[in-house]
Amino acid sequence: MQIAPLHGWGQISSWSSRRWLGFWFFWSLLVSGVYWFLGPYSYIRIQDTTDFNLAYRIAAAKDFLEYGITYWQPKFAGGMPAWVMPLFDSFLITGPPFYLLPPWAAYGFIMWLQRFIAGYFTYKLCRSLGLNTVASLFAGMAFSLNNWSVIDWTLFDGLGPPVTPLYLYLFDRILRVQAKVRGLILVGLLGVFLALVASSALYTIFLLCGLPIWILYIRDFSFRDVWQYFFVFIFCAVVAELPGVIAILSFVEDSSRSLPWAYVVPSWPEIFSRYWLQLKLDVTKFITVYVCLALVGMALVRRWESVTKRLLLLLVATIVGSELLQLGQVLSGDILPPVKGNLRDFVQFTILFGVLVGASGLNLVINYIETHERVQPHIKKQVIVFVGLLAVINPIMALHDVTTKLVKRIYFDNYQANFASPAIKKFRAKTEGEEPFRVATMVSNMPGIGSESGMQFYPGYTFAYGFDSIDGYYRMYSMRSYQYWLLVVDDILAHHPIYKDFIAKRRYLFTPNNYAFRSTHKHLFFTPKETIPFAKWYNLDLLSLNNTRYIFSHWPLQHQNLKLLYKPVSEQRERDKWQNYDREERISQVLQKNSPPHALYIYENLSVIPRAFLVGDIEQHDDPETLLMSLNKKTVKQLQSRVLLQKGVLKQPDIYPTKLQQKDVSISYPRPDRVVINSQSDGAAILVLTDNYDRYWRVWVDGVEVKIFPAYHMFRGVELEKGKHEIVMEYWPPYRLSSGG
Repeated sequence: MQIAPLHGWGQISSWSSRRWLGFWFFWSLLVSGVYWFLGPYSYIRIQDTTDFNLAYRIAAAKDFLEYGITYWQPKFAGGMPAWVMPLFDSFLITGPPFYLLPPWAAYGFIMWLQRFIAGYFTYKLCRSLGLNTVASLFAGMAFSLNNWSVIDWTLFDGLGPPVTPLYLYLFDRILRVQAKVRGLILVGLLGVFLALVASSALYTIFLLCGLPIWILYIRDFSFRDVWQYFFVFIFCAVVAELPGVIAILSFVEDSSRSLPWAYVVPSWPEIFSRYWLQLKLDVTKFITVYVCLALVGMALVRRWESVTKRLLLLLVATIVGSELLQLGQVLSGDILPPVKGNLRDFVQFTILFGVLVGASGLNLVINYIETHERVQPHIKKQVIVFVGLLAVINPIMALHDVTTKLVKRIYFDNYQANFASPAIKKFRAKTEGEEPFRVATMVSNMPGIGSESGMQFYPGYTFAYGFDSIDGYYRMYSMRSYQYWLLVVDDILAHHPIYKDFIAKRRYLFTPNNYAFRSTHKHLFFTPKETIPFAKWYNLDLLSLNNTRYIFSHWPLQHQNLKLLYKPVSEQRERDKWQNYDREERISQVLQKNSPPHALYIYENLSVIPRAFLVGDIEQHDDPETLLMSLNKKTVKQLQSRVLLQKGVLKQPDIYPTKLQQKDVSISYPRPDRVVINSQSDGAAILVLTDNYDRYWRVWVDGVEVKIFPAYHMFRGVELEKGKHEIVMEYWPPYRLSSGG
C-alpha cells in the first residue's frame, strides 16, 4: 500500500535539484561561518598552523605566481624538495584558491567547499540508497558537521575525507551509464580528480581499497561487471599521483622518516587497555546514537533490513579494522620504518558510515510511523520531529564543548594575529633589502592540536611573511638535517632523551617541561616574565652557522650574542587586559575585531655567519659520527674558518689549508630551485652555501659542471680554484620535467 507523505515533508521531498543546491550552499556557509565571517579575524585551527599548512600555502602561492612550478622550497627549514611538501599532495584544491584570493578568504573558501560537498553528496548518496528525504537531510547535515570539534577537517584533508560521499555516489552513477566506453572515460577522470585534490598517503590509498567493498557489498554489483571500472579508476589515480610518489620515494631514503620508532613495544595488558579505551572513544563519540537508531528501526520492522544491516556490518568492520591496523603497526616495530604512514587513518571512514547507519535507521523508524494508519497525521509528524531531534543528539551534546574551545581560541587563533602582525610586517619591510638570512622561532614544548590559545608561537609561520625559516613541523626532514638539529638541542636531550623521537618531525626551539608556563598555567594566554637562559638549552653557534640572524620568541631570552631589537610592550599591555575579560566580553571584543596580537620579542644574533662564504682550511673525518661530534664542540669562529668534511669528497685535499687574504661572495636566487653565486679569492677555497644539501642538486662553475658535496654534514660545498668564479646551482630531481627557465 502506498502511503501519502505527511503535510510539509512532501513539499520538501519535491524540491528541485536547484533548490537543494541552494539549501546546501547556505547550510555550508552557516557551518563554515567561523572560518570566514570575521574576515582576517576569522578563526584558524591549531592543526592548520602547527603543521604549517596555511603558512606554507601562503608562501607557495607567492612563489607560484612569480616563478611557476618549482622543485625546491628554500624558505622552509633550510630548504626541502617542494614536491614532497603538503601542497602538492592536494594540489588542485589547496593551490589555486591561494593564487586568486587573500589568504584568509582562500582558507574560508576551502572550509566552505569541504562542508558543501560533504553535505550535498551525503544527501544524494542516501537518496540513491533509497532513504527518504528526512533521513537523507539528517545525514547530510550530520556529516557536514564532521566530528564537531575544533580540529575538524583541515587544509591537509583537501577534498579527501570530506568528499568521500562524492566518490561513492559518482562511481555508482558512472557504473549505470549504458555506454561502457563513456563510463570508463568518466571513471578515469574521477581517478585523476581524486589524485589532484586528496592526500595520497592519508586518504587515496584507503579509498582505493574501500571503494570496491562499497560497490560490491553495499550496492550489490558483481565483480564481473565492474572490475574494468575499478582498474581504470585505480590506474588513472595512481598515474596522476605518480610525480608526487616518485618525489617522495626519491627523498624518503635520505629522510628522517626512515628512522625506526624508538619506543618500547607495550605489553599485552597495556595494548588491550589502550585500544579498548580508543575503541570506546570512537564508538561513544560518533556512533552510539546512530547504531541505536538502526537497531530501533530494525526492531520496529522486525527484520534485518538489507541496507541497514550491511551498513552496520561495514561500520563495525571499519572500527575494528582501523584499530587492528594500528595495533599491527605498533607490534611491527622496526619492520615498517621507511613509509611509516598512520594506518589508523582508516578510522576516518567511521564518521561517514556511522552517519549512514543512523540515517538508515531513521528511515526505518519514519517509514514505520507513516505506515500505521491508526495514528493521526499530526501525531505522526510530531513523533517524526522528535525522532529527528534524537538523531542529532551527538552534535547537540558536543555544541557546548566546541563553543567553549572556540571562545578560548578565536581571540588568538585568527589570521590577523598569526599572519598579519603589524610588528612582524614592519620588521619584514625593514629587513627586505638585507643579505639572505634565516629566522628561528622560540615555541613551547611540542605544540599540538590539543593546546589552548596563546600558549605557543607556531613553528614556521614566519615564512608566510616572506622570511626564510629554520623551523617547521613536518614528517620528512632530511636525515642530515635531523642529525644536525639533534646537536642544536643537545643540552635538552641530555636531560630529556625522550624528546629525541620528536625531533624527526618537529624542528624548532622548544622549551623542556613547559618551562615557560610554570608561573602562568592559570592564564594560558599570558606571556611569562621568566627569562630563558638560551645557552643552557641551545647551541647558538650551530644556529649561527645555519645563517640564523633573528629569533622570534614569546619569552625574553638571555645570551651575550643576542641583541634585543623589539620588546612587545604595547602588545603585552593589550593582552594583559584579556585576563580580566569574561566569556561574553571576549566574544564581544572578537566581533569588534579587537583581538590582541602576538606579544613577541625579536632578537638579533650578533654572531650569525653569512648564507654563503669561502673557507681555506679543512677538517676531515672518517665517518659522519665523528664529524658530528667535532661539529658540536666548535665555536662560531672555528666554524667559519674551518670546514668539516667527510674524507673522500675532495679531489685535492692536500692543497688545503690555504691562507685567504681576499674572499668575496655575493648570492642571488633567480628561482627557488636555482642559486647564482659570484666569488673571488686569492687562493683555492671551499665555497659553503648553508642551504640544505640534497644529492640531486647540480652545480656549474664558470659553465663547467663540477661535484657538489656535503659541508658541515648538512650544507652544500664546492671546490674552487683561485680567482673569480660564477657558480650556478640547480635542483634536478628524477621527476623534474624541464629546467623551468
